[in-house]
Amino acid sequence: MKNLVVFLGILGMGMNVNAQKLNPVANVEPVIINYNGIEVKAKKLTVHSVIPMRIDTAWNNVKSPALLKFVAKGMMKFKSVGSPLPKQWEVGKT
Repeated sequence: MKNLVVFLGILGMGMNVNAQKLNPVANVEPVIINYNGIEVKAKKLTVHSVIPMRIDTAWNNVKSPALLKFVAKGMMKFKSVGSPLPKQWEVGKT
């Protein structure tokens, strides 16, 4: 079997506190996955933090193109065609 490392993570924005004070918790567990028809050993990394933020504030951030740009920064850029990106994504409109 081959070895493969899988990293999963979530980024947030709009936090009121310094990120170093959040004390993220990490857990690494071995898993076996199918990769191109071959079973390989992998590691699943789960990282989570309790972010001191109201749920409505977090949800508004998730619905914004600003969060998408923040998460993708340095990897890709988004350019609106026709009209500017909305302040928030709307169901059925994006």
